Amino acid sequence: MSFHSRTGTLVRLTNGSKTAERTSATNEFNNAIVFSERPLRDNELFEVKIDSKLNTWSGSLEMGVTTCNPDTVSLSASSTGLKNGTWIMSGTNVLKDGLAVKEGYGPDLERLSVGDALGVMRTSAGILHFFINGEDQGIAASGIPANVYAIIDVYGKCTQVTLTACRLLDPNQQTFLANQLANEAIAEATALCSNEILAFHEKCGSLVRLTNDNRTAERQRPHGEFNNGVVMTNRPLKADELFEIRLDTMIDKWSGSIEVGITTHNPSLLDFPATMTNMRSGTVMMSGCGILTNGKGTQREYGQFNLDELAESDRIGLIRKQSGSLHFYINGIDQGVAAENAPEMVWGVVDLYGMAVKVTIVDDQDVIEEEEGAGVSSSYGFLYSRSSLPSATSSRRRSHIIRSRHYSESESDSVCSDHLSTNTSDTQTQVSRDPLTFHPVCGRNVDVINRNKTARRPNAMDEFNHAVVLSNRPLLPGEWFEIRLDKVIDKWAGSVELGVTVHDPLCLDFPSVMSNMLGGTWMMTGNGIMYNNETVIEDYGYRPDQMKAGDRVGVMRTKDGCLLFSVNGQNLGVAAVGIPEKIYGVLDLYGQAAEASVVQAEETYNLDLRFHNRHGSNCVVLNEGRSVSRPHPREEFNDAVVMTSRPLRLNELFEVVVDKMVDRWSGSLECGVTTLNPDNLEFPSSMSDLSPPGTYILSGCSIVQDGYMMRTRYNCDLEQIETGSRIGMLVSSDRCLHFYLNGVDQGVACSDIPDNVYGVIDLYGACAGVSITGSTAPSDSQSPASIVTVPTTQQLNEQKAASAHRHRFSKCCGRNILLRNENTTATRTKNFDHGIVYSADPVKTDELFEIRIDQVARQWSGSLVMGFTTQTVSESQTIAITQATALDLHSSTKKTWLISGSTVTHNGEIITENYLPSLDRLEVGCKVGIKRCSDGTMHLYVNGEDLGVAARHIPRNVFLIVDIYGSVESVSITSKTKNSRLQNESHVINETLPVKPAFHTNEEGYDVDTRAKSYSFFTCVGRNIQLRNKDTAACRVNGYNQAVVLVSKPLTACSPFIFKVDKLNPKWTSSFVVGVTNQQAESISSLKSALSLTKSTWLIKSNSVFHNGKKIENNYCTDLNNLEVGSTISLSIDNERSLHLHINGVDEGVAAKCMPDPCYPLIDLYGKCSQVSIVHDEDGRQFPKEDREKADMENGIKEKTKVPTNTNCSYQQLCDRLRLCISLPDEFFKSKFNKCFCDSCHSMRGGATHKVRGSPGKEYTVPVGWYRFGLKVKPRVKSMKIFDNWNVAYNGVKIEAVRKILDSGDLISVANDAVQQTVSFAAGDEKKPDRFESVPVILTPNLHYASCHHFTQPVDYKDAKTGKLYQVKLAFEVCIKPGSFNVGPQTLDTNDLLDSKLNSNEMEWATKERGSVEIYGLLIQLTPLCKSS
Repeated sequence: MSFHSRTGTLVRLTNGSKTAERTSATNEFNNAIVFSERPLRDNELFEVKIDSKLNTWSGSLEMGVTTCNPDTVSLSASSTGLKNGTWIMSGTNVLKDGLAVKEGYGPDLERLSVGDALGVMRTSAGILHFFINGEDQGIAASGIPANVYAIIDVYGKCTQVTLTACRLLDPNQQTFLANQLANEAIAEATALCSNEILAFHEKCGSLVRLTNDNRTAERQRPHGEFNNGVVMTNRPLKADELFEIRLDTMIDKWSGSIEVGITTHNPSLLDFPATMTNMRSGTVMMSGCGILTNGKGTQREYGQFNLDELAESDRIGLIRKQSGSLHFYINGIDQGVAAENAPEMVWGVVDLYGMAVKVTIVDDQDVIEEEEGAGVSSSYGFLYSRSSLPSATSSRRRSHIIRSRHYSESESDSVCSDHLSTNTSDTQTQVSRDPLTFHPVCGRNVDVINRNKTARRPNAMDEFNHAVVLSNRPLLPGEWFEIRLDKVIDKWAGSVELGVTVHDPLCLDFPSVMSNMLGGTWMMTGNGIMYNNETVIEDYGYRPDQMKAGDRVGVMRTKDGCLLFSVNGQNLGVAAVGIPEKIYGVLDLYGQAAEASVVQAEETYNLDLRFHNRHGSNCVVLNEGRSVSRPHPREEFNDAVVMTSRPLRLNELFEVVVDKMVDRWSGSLECGVTTLNPDNLEFPSSMSDLSPPGTYILSGCSIVQDGYMMRTRYNCDLEQIETGSRIGMLVSSDRCLHFYLNGVDQGVACSDIPDNVYGVIDLYGACAGVSITGSTAPSDSQSPASIVTVPTTQQLNEQKAASAHRHRFSKCCGRNILLRNENTTATRTKNFDHGIVYSADPVKTDELFEIRIDQVARQWSGSLVMGFTTQTVSESQTIAITQATALDLHSSTKKTWLISGSTVTHNGEIITENYLPSLDRLEVGCKVGIKRCSDGTMHLYVNGEDLGVAARHIPRNVFLIVDIYGSVESVSITSKTKNSRLQNESHVINETLPVKPAFHTNEEGYDVDTRAKSYSFFTCVGRNIQLRNKDTAACRVNGYNQAVVLVSKPLTACSPFIFKVDKLNPKWTSSFVVGVTNQQAESISSLKSALSLTKSTWLIKSNSVFHNGKKIENNYCTDLNNLEVGSTISLSIDNERSLHLHINGVDEGVAAKCMPDPCYPLIDLYGKCSQVSIVHDEDGRQFPKEDREKADMENGIKEKTKVPTNTNCSYQQLCDRLRLCISLPDEFFKSKFNKCFCDSCHSMRGGATHKVRGSPGKEYTVPVGWYRFGLKVKPRVKSMKIFDNWNVAYNGVKIEAVRKILDSGDLISVANDAVQQTVSFAAGDEKKPDRFESVPVILTPNLHYASCHHFTQPVDYKDAKTGKLYQVKLAFEVCIKPGSFNVGPQTLDTNDLLDSKLNSNEMEWATKERGSVEIYGLLIQLTPLCKSS
């Protein structure tokens, strides 16, 4: 298969018509359509790979199928312009003949990268599927006719594609697809043949539980989840048929409520959305008081009622009439036409959203019984009819009166009576039994939630008033009604208003603003104290509109009738006298005040301080929000940032105690404060990445503000803490930030801290768990009673121990799974899919995890799927299982091995066929087990029989995954754990058994591999190779080639393969080739050279890197052809699976990334290299460990391995003395990154003169003859991977401008015709030179060019120690962002500056882009001068 010869006008076909390129890609973005050369066969996958992209345009590759014949069709500029039966995937949409038929389908094609693959397939059933990197994106369209051509539009950013595959779908995949289609057909047939009585369909939202013969639907976990509660009718509605439901249960926690409507989507085929208003086709919903059609509002004000204001026992119904009009009914009252021309086949839909928790379908008999009692009489003597509730507030009041039974009869009789009369002492005794909260009857724009303790304006950004709420009972004499502001917005003027009133909430017609109320109302407002809408005290001493989140305001009536107000506990004095005895507290959430909570009388203010429920992905919050820990402290070291649940108050100490430390990582706890709100924060991997304004962090002993280090050597060093240490932070009243260690103030860290800062903790590196202590003040003399004792995570973990127990399934499971018997039995409750379950803990080595088949349903096709996954599963932080089957699990970072039917797959690709007869034959009672053996192999056991190796190289700490699919409906665990300690109630993973680490560090700082991995050469070698010395030496005995030798064991992280050159034969040219391959030695036949390997192989030859025989990088390293006898070479793979080459101990950098596992080292003894031998140090010593974690990185620069250095280098000492003379502060420098490039030191590292850096790479000169002083860099260097992705260049500088540049961090612009003028400004002129802003910064990859007299001015220097004269030149070594500079030719007319390896037409790089340059080195060159000069 290839591309059709007829294409768009800008397409050029190459590579045998298998590659299509858009010509003039920088000037044109369309007219690049290509077709398949013939129509696609059924189930034939047509796939292309993206070869190149250009970011100039928007839009990207588009693909699809068309019935148009390429020979005759009139080509349009783009594929979406084709008609007459053309289906195209564009972005995330599927279009037919240019019109969208499916939105939100699959990933956005514009985000595909170079190397990604896109495919299309039409099945034999006429269904269209798209594939991205081999992963099926599901059904895109149906009814596709036969004889369609594939069509590709090389559009926008995509400039070239290559045809990679045109094959029939694998038979196993076809079988699975057939099973899926068969099961879907069964499910649809079942739905359409359901009982004629209306009920809910068994397929529903993930949180819905159906009872009462599927006529009652309830949203599970209503206090933790507010959506995923969509449920539909079991069959389509008939014309003029009433579908009516009754509200059974509601909660006051959420905003929004039930939504009801119709849809044309068949529930058996629908992928249920989180909320039905997300549907973009065939759906009409009533939401609130409006009508939404396909998710868009079509009627803003519909009917007389708002669904958000309905109460329990209210009914909502709908009828699609014969004429096609849709009507909604509230409590039997027709609300009028909601939509016209509704389709004939529609299903009823209910969305149990927000406050709505449970509903029941009611039929005609239920309605008759309710209508017989159309009025509801309460003990208060009122009669409410369903039709007498026109307003939202009255509806809420009516429902409260019907439900309220906890008020006393004496209070009930006084409702709506004379409010100025006083209550008896009995009444006061009765009401005092109730805790003081908010009354649920309130203003129309306020919701009372959190068990009536919190009031909020849900639409605070749209509405500023009608948010009055009263206390649930009258205030007692001397009782404070105090509220705490939880949320403040800055959109409106005015803020919270607090006071008292004689009006009862059940009888009050709530005003827009409570200060407008007449007849017994006193309010503290921004205008002072108001009584009956008149200001009686203008300056009361405090303005509520100045209050911030966290502030408290209270009101109290004394026994003698005086009214007092307080702010943050400070009594403001008498505001009024003669206050009646029976009064209610009043809160008006006006203007800026969006949310407030009642402060209980017994509440201690520090107890509300918790960790926020939103946090980093690698930590869990426990102990009711007072403890936090990293669940896998020895496997992960970051992504564990957590913040306080609210902003800290002034002079409030936020203190934590360290519960757990591990010795696996360097670096430790980081803490501080930030203005960022955790509700809106995308949590970074570490706190040092928190760079927006208002972030202050203590990291080690350094203070970092907004991502920049502002202070070092602070009194407290967090890297010295240990288990039991207490660390606190406090913002004082003078806005200074203090840190405390074990209760001792470490002094002012920084000042001018803004308002409303949250406490931040980063469980980084060695620190794995902390708990809030409960201390509120920094004094060491606090009494024990004033400090809250909270059990630490360590104490909680030690509270439970038990004997051996069965394995358990994790609570993280598919939406159709029900777990029973202490999570040892898993049952699929409905349908045939969404039955994935995981083990609760990682499966231990040589431990069998076995399950028994309990229930089988043969009407479904397919069967159990079982395997291992590296996906971490935590019951405290569940992952979202959206995949319907385990075979849909594909991830670039997580690996999965599965056994399905008779095949074994790895990340969706078949690695073994016919491994066993078939899991489809399992019967009830059969036992299936799986084990990871100590050699890393996966074995399957059926009824106790080991079926052999299913897969190899399974890592440690994998989780079991079982897909209860198809015919298998229920399984139970039969195996037991080996560990005697169970997980405790907090579900923190305990390290109950000591695990010997794979590596330890000896006294010299070297990594020692405790597994004693010893490398040797594989006995199957090239025909000219002879192995010696127990297969650790390889010698070429004949010719100059056919001497490829592989190593018997794969590379592992931190265990390098090291060899040395033993013999060289000068008779030949070139030398050895070294690299790695994913192929095992048994599968490789005799080769003439290593470059003949064209599958999963990376090689380094000379100074270049090759992948599968093709060169991918030049000038990577020192030329291997120049190495001498005795040179040592090593290969290593770091923790990020990047390949490194070391020559004589010097790391040459990353040769390739994303290496597969396993990787076997290989050597090609080519040319003059005739013998090598593996280096084995007797004490197991390897190269010094590299700083593998961010905790071991300072300012973004990774420390390299120990390299040979000349500690007595006279040139280095001379440069050190010069730097002292220049008087540059030490704060600018990082001495560990200093490097000498004198001839002696540089030759010890291999002597390379040029290197390549950046993406795309650009060559630059190595600063031979110079000395580099390392500079501190910004934290962005690490997060943006600047040292990997940016280019290297030099900037010549005059000595008088060095300090100014270091102070500002930016280079000074120097124009070729205005050098002196710019330098004088750099030296300290107060006025900018004319045209200063228009002068770009000039950089160059040639240091010799940068140091010429035109860019830098040499000065003479006399060394005080030797008395010798030297000429001094200075330059900066920088990284510059690719694409931020313009490349120009050499402008200086001199030939002595030319470099034969650098293009003179690309010698000068000019940039004006701010922030595009990162300075990381100050270079100094000293040239001796003769005495005469």
